[in-house]
Amino acid sequence: MIFLNPSVQSQVTVPLAHIINALHSLKASVSSTAITSVQSHQKDLSPKYDLLLSGPEGQQNDLGLSELRLSAVNEELTRLLPMLAPEESPHLMTHHLSLRWKISHISTCSFFHNKHGFPHRAPGIFGSPVFYRQSCSPLQAACSDLQRLQVWVQSRGFKTLRSKTRRLQPSIESSTEPDSYTPAFMKGLLKREKTDVESLNQLTRQRNLPENLQDAFKTGFTEGFMKAQALMQRTQGMILYSLKRTRLVLLVLLLIGIYGLSRTPFLSVRFRTTSGLDSALDPVQMKNVTFEHVKGVEEAKNELQDVVEFLKNPQKFTALGGKLPKGILLVGSPGTGKTLLARAVAGEADVPFYYASGSEFDEMFVGVGASRIRNLFKEAKANAPCVIFIDELDSVGGKRIESPMHPYSRQTINQLLAEMDGFKPNEGVIVIGATNFAEALDNALVRPGRFDMQVTVPKPDVRGRTEILNWYLKKIKVDSAVDAEIIARGTVGFSGAELENLVNQAALKAAVDGKEEVTMKELEFAKDKILMGPERRSVEIDKKNKTITAYHESGHAIVAYYTKDAMPINKATIMPRGLSLGHVSMLPENDRWSETRAQLLAQMDVSMGGRVAEELIFGGENITTGASSDFDGATQIAKMMVTRFGMSNKLGVMTYADLSKQSPETQAAVEQEVRVLLQDSYERAKKLLKTFNEFDHKFFGISEAEANFMDPQQKLLLQCSYRALEDSGIPMEKISGSRTGVYIGIMNRDYETLLNNSATTITHYNGTGTAMSIAANRISYTFNLTGPSFAIDSACSSSLVALHSAGQAIRQGDCEMALCGGVSCILEPRVFVALSKAKMISAEGTSKPFSSTADGYGRGEGCGIVLLKPLKKALENFDHIWGIICKTAVNQDGHTVTPITKPSMIQQEKLLQRIYSTKTYLSDVQYIEAHGTGTSVGDPIEAGSISKVISKARPADLGPLCIGSVKGNIGHTESAAGVAGLIKVLLMMKHETIVPSLFYSEESSSIDVQALNLKIPTKAEKWHCTSCMGRVAGINSFGFGGTNAHAIIREYRCATASNLDNLNSRKLFPFSAATKGVM
Repeated sequence: MIFLNPSVQSQVTVPLAHIINALHSLKASVSSTAITSVQSHQKDLSPKYDLLLSGPEGQQNDLGLSELRLSAVNEELTRLLPMLAPEESPHLMTHHLSLRWKISHISTCSFFHNKHGFPHRAPGIFGSPVFYRQSCSPLQAACSDLQRLQVWVQSRGFKTLRSKTRRLQPSIESSTEPDSYTPAFMKGLLKREKTDVESLNQLTRQRNLPENLQDAFKTGFTEGFMKAQALMQRTQGMILYSLKRTRLVLLVLLLIGIYGLSRTPFLSVRFRTTSGLDSALDPVQMKNVTFEHVKGVEEAKNELQDVVEFLKNPQKFTALGGKLPKGILLVGSPGTGKTLLARAVAGEADVPFYYASGSEFDEMFVGVGASRIRNLFKEAKANAPCVIFIDELDSVGGKRIESPMHPYSRQTINQLLAEMDGFKPNEGVIVIGATNFAEALDNALVRPGRFDMQVTVPKPDVRGRTEILNWYLKKIKVDSAVDAEIIARGTVGFSGAELENLVNQAALKAAVDGKEEVTMKELEFAKDKILMGPERRSVEIDKKNKTITAYHESGHAIVAYYTKDAMPINKATIMPRGLSLGHVSMLPENDRWSETRAQLLAQMDVSMGGRVAEELIFGGENITTGASSDFDGATQIAKMMVTRFGMSNKLGVMTYADLSKQSPETQAAVEQEVRVLLQDSYERAKKLLKTFNEFDHKFFGISEAEANFMDPQQKLLLQCSYRALEDSGIPMEKISGSRTGVYIGIMNRDYETLLNNSATTITHYNGTGTAMSIAANRISYTFNLTGPSFAIDSACSSSLVALHSAGQAIRQGDCEMALCGGVSCILEPRVFVALSKAKMISAEGTSKPFSSTADGYGRGEGCGIVLLKPLKKALENFDHIWGIICKTAVNQDGHTVTPITKPSMIQQEKLLQRIYSTKTYLSDVQYIEAHGTGTSVGDPIEAGSISKVISKARPADLGPLCIGSVKGNIGHTESAAGVAGLIKVLLMMKHETIVPSLFYSEESSSIDVQALNLKIPTKAEKWHCTSCMGRVAGINSFGFGGTNAHAIIREYRCATASNLDNLNSRKLFPFSAATKGVM
């Protein structure tokens, strides 16, 4: 037995039979001296050994190293060798002890000249790289028996070319005896020595082997080597066979998958297998696609309804001799739903649908495209009634090229024309083509009798966009507060595919942010991303450029706000997007199908606003290049007004489509007119930005020097007070000298902070221009009002506290009537920073009352003034009465909570209990205008107190109590918040409508409305009233310093005759006329 070191890499194996054959040949040659040649020896022994080796060669199956089992070999040798050892011939054993054959590893590269051996290891008997055979006779007998037994024996190994260069380690000669676990009888048979690195030629020339037997020994090894190579080739063949079989299985699975996909009706592309010039066509039944799936193109659906009726009931048309067009051409921009419309026609009629793209017929090889068209129509006519839809018709039906280099295009379109002429109109085959470029089609294709019916598929209008958005919003989880119409108004020019992409982008944004629903925020984000590009939050912009950008965008916004025919502003931002550092987006109320001259000029003025603002603030030498795109847009509008729209005063109603064909004088005149329009627009924008905030100081008797240092809040109060008195119908000369009080809520001191930043801006007007008390006193001074005049600062409850104080003063007789209200202007970021650090300001800048998504309040600006009168006096003067103040109350939290800015539920409950002490108001109140700033602390406390005192105390049959907050609509106006809520309630009473709360939904509610017996409307509702007292509402407010205020407002209903009994019976009605006769 010959064993090979198991650490040998990349070895080949030699069958056991060939090793035994070599050993037998060797033994026979040594014991017999009568043999004269190697040839005769082989002739005598070959038949014998061939017969002996025929059996085990097939049984052993050429087992290799991996199947060597140590226990099996030891067991078999222990059982077999003792029986076969020749005890009667000890001299023979001794004779062969000197016969020692060293086994060398033979390389496949050089069989006879291998100079490399394997490193020596001696972990055990089967780990030794080399073994020696000491006696031939016992081993010969053992091998003869092994041929008839199933024994696993390691085969002889040869070294390969890859392992030839392996490193050689020094051989370590082991002088120790075999391991203890080696059978005793084998210790005499096996010995270990160092690996021989000599060549086989030198080994065979040793004195122990005669020269005439060297060839026989080499022959045995050669046969084994050749057999090993054959085995390797067979193994490689099996591996290749396995790989081919695996590839075949994968190919079959791929074809099955493609077939499954091809059966899906919504796929836009049908899979075909092409063989030569023929195409296997597979129609689809469009049962799952109907006109219900097509949104925003109602007119196109109406035109195609006749086609559906024809496919369903052709006899209805043929009975009267009528016939439908063979071909219908759908024309529209990409993404407008032409393919979906064609599928819907087949789905509505429940007929087969053949889909083909024009590019499939556009083949370079002559006749291929024509053959495909022929096969398509042949299949369709065999399955009529049906629909053939050819998408991108312009790629095959374009105008024929006369060049001889393109004969295939002429053959293809000629075949299409011939096929359309080859069937009758009433055969039930309807050909629908779609193209984005109808002007590119050949005239012969669109003549009557072919594609003689053209249906335009336009981009959807605002109603269509709303329908499309609602359709796709149903497929995702969306917040109930989402208003698709608002998004639709801001996506003018979007196609259906673009709107689908917008909804998908919003859903992805919500998923990235970890939200459970898509809100308006994500939809607005997706819209801005599509229109202006992604946000560039990582870009570094220095403070100077940020300031310039802020003024630039403010210029656009101010001009748009104060220009009559400009579009309403949707958003102004200085967040970099795409290539722009800021942007002002508009939100048109309706789609503009045509524009007036005033609207075009307004667009130009808005475009000029950015550059004008830079010039006014930083000077002409510091203007930037940021207005280049603005000027491009304005110039294009001016050119179209002159050359296309006939809106030039000098050139008149004439168009100049191609200026290059006009005379130099005409070109110069057009250029001059364009320049005049642009310059006039620039001047209008400059004038507006200079005067939009201009205060008419002379009208109010204030000098220009003093007006320059007046807080803008004082100016707003004067203007609004004058308007309130004017609307009430009281002449200025009549109110002058009257005991009219003034109660103003005011808290913002931004203007004072700005003036005090520089010592050069401090004058003697600073005191009156910035003092809070002067804000109220200046109204009394200007209109000569002699009643009490107070400026009240209780933070966010200031204006409602002012209302309470004014009512008390009138009841006590301190004044006959009173001007009451509040004001708030934001002029610098100091308060923003402070409130942001206190985590009171929303990062998004919006107030979301009673919503779990609320993260603070969004600041708002404004001024509101109301005139208070005793009801009896108002009736006597026949004033227009907006509402009646029934009760007001004010209290303070004290030290009931910590910190001071946290509202106290206990004190709010006590305030409400005092003002709703009678059951009359509890049963009559139908709405509460809550403070509702949109903070996680204040909203639950306020809702809890309202629920405990009002909603749960009311009769159960009245249902839940409606609450809301104006801050969700216009933001938190702080010191003017109370009067803003009051004005909102009065307008709702006038219009008998409860307005919805923006940014709120039941799913995102921060309070349990059912447990609290509250209701927060998410859409406009009719304010029904069955009470004889009319509509009754409460207005709640509290400041961050702890001052709480509440008022109950009742709707005024016209007085009856009985109410006028106490009034004077005689009234004066003046009449005037030009002549006495007319009088």
